[in-house]
Amino acid sequence: MIPDGLHWHAYAYTGRREDTPANAEAPLDADDWLRRSPDEIVATFTEPEQAAAWMRQQLRAYPPWSEGDIGFADATLYTRQRLYAAQDQAPSAYYPDRHGRIILRILAPCPRPRSTTLPPEPYPWETPAPPCPLARPEP
Repeated sequence: MIPDGLHWHAYAYTGRREDTPANAEAPLDADDWLRRSPDEIVATFTEPEQAAAWMRQQLRAYPPWSEGDIGFADATLYTRQRLYAAQDQAPSAYYPDRHGRIILRILAPCPRPRSTTLPPEPYPWETPAPPCPLARPEP
């Protein structure tokens, strides 16, 4: 079941490995991307199938250096599962393509759902989820 108001912001980066955007240690952190400029959003989806189709199109457009690359395989296998069942996890792809460029694609769920495996209240050291970069109202 998709919670009311849940949508996904798509972010895309293609470039040299040394120019990888966001936090170099966690380029797939959805909260980091949601805190960036709204100008970096390439699409917004309200339906999981639309978001999954976008990710499939991106994977076809930028084939990996190796079909077995973990970042490509993860996106291929788990995008739909994360869109439907594990909505606190952002579907993502992060791998080198056949031209040696870094391909980074992420579908950041917004508003950020809490993990079903964590306590209902955030730990004191956790930062709150960022607001919607497009200022959409919370459900």
